[in-house]
Amino acid sequence: MLATIWITIRNGRRQLRAYIGVTTRELPTLQLGHKQRGEIILTNYGQTPAFNVKYRGELKIISAKDRFALPKFRTDMIPVNPQQTIPTIYETGSVLTAAEEAAVRAGRSLIYLYGEIKYRDAFGRRRVTTYRFMYGGERLIREGAWVVCETGNREK
Repeated sequence: MLATIWITIRNGRRQLRAYIGVTTRELPTLQLGHKQRGEIILTNYGQTPAFNVKYRGELKIISAKDRFALPKFRTDMIPVNPQQTIPTIYETGSVLTAAEEAAVRAGRSLIYLYGEIKYRDAFGRRRVTTYRFMYGGERLIREGAWVVCETGNREK
């Protein structure tokens, strides 16, 4: 009997809690002399608000040798209501060079859009969502789409 009650409470919390997910929107233009931009949309897909939401991310051209390092969190902490969306645009730190453009088109380097979101659910539990998308190489440029990376994406 106690096990049934515990399972019911656990399942209720899973169904009710906040779930912040990330989708992409804007693609890099690969225009020489311009900063590259990428837009993500943070959405609470859960049935209750996400509290003390803080997020960080970056758009960066990275070769296979480079490592990912996250920037500092934004200073604002906000609640995100169920079905509420927060559009966020990230830019590269510098303008695109001819060498970078050639490397991205050839797939030797890729443009990564990655980050992390931290929040508390309605039950006070800390949650973390990480995301990583990539763009570059002949196929992805032709298809005009960000691709979810095989690693760097999780929700806990």
